[in-house]
Amino acid sequence: MKLLLWNTAWASPRFPKGMYIKEYAKSSNLDIICYTEVRLGLEPESGYFIESLPDYGYSKTEGKRKVSLWSSSQWEQVDQVGNGDLPSGRFISGISKGIRFVGVCIPWKDAHVSSGRKDRKSWEDHISYIEGLKKIIKVYKKESYPICILGDYNQRIPRNRQPEHVYNYLMDLLSSGFETKTSDTLDSDGKLLIDHISVSDGLSVDIEEIHPKTTKDGLTLSDHVGIIVNLTQCD
Repeated sequence: MKLLLWNTAWASPRFPKGMYIKEYAKSSNLDIICYTEVRLGLEPESGYFIESLPDYGYSKTEGKRKVSLWSSSQWEQVDQVGNGDLPSGRFISGISKGIRFVGVCIPWKDAHVSSGRKDRKSWEDHISYIEGLKKIIKVYKKESYPICILGDYNQRIPRNRQPEHVYNYLMDLLSSGFETKTSDTLDSDGKLLIDHISVSDGLSVDIEEIHPKTTKDGLTLSDHVGIIVNLTQCD
């Protein structure tokens, strides 16, 4: 199946950036879409859409979601919370096409440090999220479905400039049987990706296209590239 992952940087579906992204997704004949930092309405009109809870601790969030999932098939066992240890509004999960998809938007290093609630230290919410996600994945692994974790990890793989101990938290999560095919992959500026797709046994990923941040006509779409992959269930 074909999957698109993109942090759309709050592109509005009513303006050129969002209109382009929406048309690009439509023309790509997709089965699954994961958008992060997305405005409602950017998803395709047909199909099935689920999204994270609206409260991620910042003001003026109406019509915005930190992470969403769309599928051409129905969703089952939808989970917007995960568990109480997870920073709110940054998680959505469901089962579609026989796969447990886990959409994430892991907080960046300064989440709620100098903005938002202003009650965190650098990397604090990021680490709390990964620790909470580990507990969720442990539960999901008891199910009979293969797992695909995807979204904005806010870390480069392999480690670039992030603190080693922060990187180790993420590696500890992914070392429990996940392969991250988007590691060692460069964006259109030659930088390692921070948006990733990690899959458990029973799934394989092949990158088909990296869409640049800017169109050929010079329209800047996002500060992230779009990533299209082929996701295959293995026998």
